[in-house]
Amino acid sequence: MNSKGAVWSANRRKVIAMGFDNRADVLQILIVGSAAYLTLLVVLRLSGKRTLGADGVLRREALKTNRPTESEIRHAARGSGSDLSAIAAVALETNGTLSVIASSTMHDGSALNDVQGGAQL
Repeated sequence: MNSKGAVWSANRRKVIAMGFDNRADVLQILIVGSAAYLTLLVVLRLSGKRTLGADGVLRREALKTNRPTESEIRHAARGSGSDLSAIAAVALETNGTLSVIASSTMHDGSALNDVQGGAQL
C-alpha cells in the first residue's frame, strides 16, 4: 500500500473511532432510529387529520388537544395569502403541516371528507 493509501486508511479508522466503537453500534442506531421513525408514521396515520379552525374561528378544544399555537395557525394563514376571516378551514395533516382552505376555494368541501371535524363544515 502506498503512503496515501495508508494515511487514508488511518484517517478512516480515526473517523469511525471518534463516534462509535464499532460497526455494531452504527447498525444498532440505524435499526432503532428506523423503528422509531416507522412507529411515528404509524401513529400519525392512525390519528388522522384534524380541523383546527373553520369560518375564521379557531377551535380551542382542537388546539388544546393537538397543541399547535394560535400563532402557528396565523402563520399558516399568512403563508396561504389569507387572513383568518377569509379561511373556510385549517386542517392539521398527518405529516404535521397545516393546510389552509380559503372560503373562496372551498366549493363543496370534499377535500375535508377524511378530516376529523370536517363533516361539520
